Order: sequence, then structure tokens, then C-alpha cells
Amino acid sequence: MVTLNKPVASLKEIITKSIFYGFIAGMISGMVKIGWENILPPRTLARNATNPPQHMAEQLWIPWHIIIMPAFGTIPAPWNQPLDEHISEFFGHIVWAWSIAVTVYFLIAKDKNGHLENV
Repeated sequence: MVTLNKPVASLKEIITKSIFYGFIAGMISGMVKIGWENILPPRTLARNATNPPQHMAEQLWIPWHIIIMPAFGTIPAPWNQPLDEHISEFFGHIVWAWSIAVTVYFLIAKDKNGHLENV
């Protein structure tokens, strides 16, 4: 059973550290995601000639690629995309999320005041 305690830290400390930890975790996870995509690219070379998110941003200025991009014909429907791309995206997002969690848990564990114990 999980027990949540009232935070010891002030609201200012929680917000400041959350922004700082989020920035650090985002930078590290971004490097992990870029590295992963170099090993297993999320798109074939033919489909990556014009980056689909970039093309979609040019069309509508809205970044949502799961539903909107296939609906507008920017990319093929998911069932018409190569299986390799789905596998790369699936495992890439797992590794990406894991790197965010590990970074945040590490930073919280190294917190000198020990105030941020509930994630």
C-alpha cells in the first residue's frame, strides 16, 4: 500500500525543482531519443525525405501526428506504414520514458534537503 505524506518543501521549492528537474530530464531524454533514432530510425529513408511533423506544421501549425497527420494524408494510415517503423517508435518511446524517469528519480534521490520524496 502506498502512503503519501504532506510535502515538507514549500510551494516555491517544489515548483523551482520541478522545472529544473524537468529541464534536465528533458535534455537527457532528448539525447537518448536522438541516439535511439540513429540506431533504429522511426521512418524509412523514402518517407523521411520531408519530415512528416515538419510538413504537418507547415500545413496547419498543429503537432498531433497519430490522428491528424493520417487524416490529412500527410502520412499513410498506421496500418499502411511499415511494421519496422511501429517497432522503432514503440521501443523508442519506452526507452525515452525510462530515461526521463531514471533522471528524475536520480535527481530526487540526490536532493540535499530530502524534501521531494513523493513523485
